[in-house]
Amino acid sequence: MPDDHQTQQNLARAQAPSLLAVLARAAEETAAVQTLAELRTALRNAAEALGCQSFNLALDKPTPRSVMQESLLSTWTQGALREYEQLDLYDRDPLLRHAVSTQPTWLWRTPDLHRLGEYEFHEFVGAAGVRWGVTVPMNRADGTRSMLALVSRGAMPFPAAEMRQAAQVLAGLLSSRAVGLSAGRRPALDHALRLKRLSPRQIEILDWLSRGKTNAEIALITDMSRRTVDYHVAEIIHKLDVVNRTQAAAVFMSR
Repeated sequence: MPDDHQTQQNLARAQAPSLLAVLARAAEETAAVQTLAELRTALRNAAEALGCQSFNLALDKPTPRSVMQESLLSTWTQGALREYEQLDLYDRDPLLRHAVSTQPTWLWRTPDLHRLGEYEFHEFVGAAGVRWGVTVPMNRADGTRSMLALVSRGAMPFPAAEMRQAAQVLAGLLSSRAVGLSAGRRPALDHALRLKRLSPRQIEILDWLSRGKTNAEIALITDMSRRTVDYHVAEIIHKLDVVNRTQAAAVFMSR
């Protein structure tokens, strides 16, 4: 029989919101914001729901250094950034290298940084009590850098694979809304109009894409060829006027 501690843990898990509920709430909040301050609040709420206490959102930056120093929304203090610069960690930060790369989302744990041989950066992160985080690159073909980083000092509330997908969806939601704010547009109306450009088949594919399915998985589910799904995903990204599938999923979720 489970002891009292196990019973309390099981009860806490049962009462905790599902990851789908967390993302649905994040999509609702993000779509409703009208100012950058409100977007920051929506990001903070979503990050906390994912078990993270710190975040950094940088969009369309020309250099890796500007990703760190000129982020759009961040909880990182000027003191921490000064220490980062004094230690000259720009070239020894594997998280920053990943953020400005074309690699997929990376869910990392602090010991991973030590195993990579980045000992000083590992000490810098460990001194802050960081246990794990997620880094989502969102870089454009024109060379500008965008990324979302979530960092946690606590336990991971969801399985790692689900956390990666959730971070990707959240990154798309936030970057899409930030673009809408800069253009002075109401996102719900804008998203609805853009979604009307898609065919019923493309809407179906986008639905599965927003649930974190790969093109190969969508092909199996919908009984289409992989080449057909690849074509439609490319068309979806083009018609929605977004950068990648993550932002396409964000448009669909905030409709």
